[in-house]
Amino acid sequence: MSKKIIASVAIAAALFAGSVAAPANAATKATVSAALKAEVAAAVSDATTAGDTAILVTGYAKATAASKALVAYANKYVAAQGASVTVLAAAGNAADGLEVVAADNNTAARFAINGVVVHDGDLDVLPAGTTSVDVLTSAVNNYATVSVDGATGLTDGLNILSFTVTAADGTQDVFNVFLQVGN
Repeated sequence: MSKKIIASVAIAAALFAGSVAAPANAATKATVSAALKAEVAAAVSDATTAGDTAILVTGYAKATAASKALVAYANKYVAAQGASVTVLAAAGNAADGLEVVAADNNTAARFAINGVVVHDGDLDVLPAGTTSVDVLTSAVNNYATVSVDGATGLTDGLNILSFTVTAADGTQDVFNVFLQVGN
């Protein structure tokens, strides 16, 4: 007998005996804990009461079976309740674990350039030859994000530094500060 046939016979015998373990790549079904189900219910209630249009599933560094199961559960819960909210998912602080919150449209944030607080539309005059600025940002809502464009690669003359704040519900606002390099 060839080795392939012997191996096939051994595998078939093990299958009939029920002694073969599931393959290592077999998918396991993730379940949603009672605590997370309660968070979904609370988030839907909070969002509905506040007039928010979404809830946010967050708290994971990258999508996992558990986060996907939570999003699926949240979608089913929203449909069953007839709620007028959308379920959004966004990676977040994985140290705190999965969480579900009402997702508002708050895009308020604070910005500082080289340690000085600036506001939308401000003009900041910088010395000639400045090619970059240090930027600090802080969104008011813990679930909002801020991205910065234009803090490096500055040239003499007028430059635009843009702050894009994305609220938990996906609403975006762009705030611009003008940087005058040199006179």
